[in-house]
Amino acid sequence: MALNFSNIDVLVADADASMRGKIVKTLKIHNIRNVYEAFDGASALELYKSRKPHVVITELNIGEKNGEWLAQNIRGLSDDLKSVPIILVTGKTDDLSVQDVRNSGFSELLLAPFTVDALMRVVTYVVNNKRDFVESTEYKGPDRRRIDDPSYSGPDRRADGSSTKNSDKPERAVRKAATLDLWPERDQGVDMVATLFGHYITHHELVARQLRFAQTATKESIAQQEEAQLEAASQMVGLRGFDSIWEEIIEMFRCGGVSESELFKIEKIIQTMPMGVRGKFDNMSSADNDYNQLHRSLDTEGYNSAKSLAQRLEQEPNPLSGLTCRDYDDHGGVADRSAEVEGEVSVINLDPKTGRYRSSED
Repeated sequence: MALNFSNIDVLVADADASMRGKIVKTLKIHNIRNVYEAFDGASALELYKSRKPHVVITELNIGEKNGEWLAQNIRGLSDDLKSVPIILVTGKTDDLSVQDVRNSGFSELLLAPFTVDALMRVVTYVVNNKRDFVESTEYKGPDRRRIDDPSYSGPDRRADGSSTKNSDKPERAVRKAATLDLWPERDQGVDMVATLFGHYITHHELVARQLRFAQTATKESIAQQEEAQLEAASQMVGLRGFDSIWEEIIEMFRCGGVSESELFKIEKIIQTMPMGVRGKFDNMSSADNDYNQLHRSLDTEGYNSAKSLAQRLEQEPNPLSGLTCRDYDDHGGVADRSAEVEGEVSVINLDPKTGRYRSSED
């Protein structure tokens, strides 16, 4: 089941204002309806109780009342508040124990470095995959068993007495989780996350500006050629096709949730514009000081290095859940960007016969 982010509210708790701001900005880019910010556990708990968000994202190190304290206190609230998905985002330290994370009632763990796509994948997954709630004298939180163990003969402490048998829970969770030794130390990992999220935010703005340049350049070219009546009918159709494509992609941006990989694909589409349009595009982009300043601010080398490590680690079974990024995708970790559009946003495909990009509805 896909997720419409515009119906979702998220609380972000992080003592680092810069990192918190990057996560908040990223969530807003993905069209999250409301994003609430907290700098420590106490303020996060009060915000949670008053705003009742659908997801909580918290760092571990957010003061004396830390992320672990926050999770335990949320799990101790009334029935309508205690079962919210809580995602722990943090870096590896000697104090970090996966067993403690599990026993504190966290739903998921994202260990730095992780990509923007990884965060949104897990947000989508926890909303689409409600876990049974367990309450006992020793533990309160989401069911820690992601599959049924046929050899287990103890009491069933799930809140509703249900079983996970024949459910949609991913069977691949039985694989052994990756050892924390694969991850860099906290400071290095968190710095990489800051690089990855900062690059995404800047890149998103750059591509949005490129689309506006491309759309304006295309419209100007169409107007000039119609006035001069110099172009063949087939060439005019091609230009109008590009104009339609820009509208569709810009609508994707308005709906939110364009992934990192999609940003690079859109840039490739922009590069295929006709030469006459390209000249106008280049003039507009070179004259835009804000655009050029954004472009110069990109840390491409740092981004590529951090992304390479983060993507490699995403292929490993998650230290808490035992799931890989593919497992999350297979079980509902894919967002739906089309819900806010009248009709559905078309997929843009390359037509092998014409060499032009076309929408799936053409």
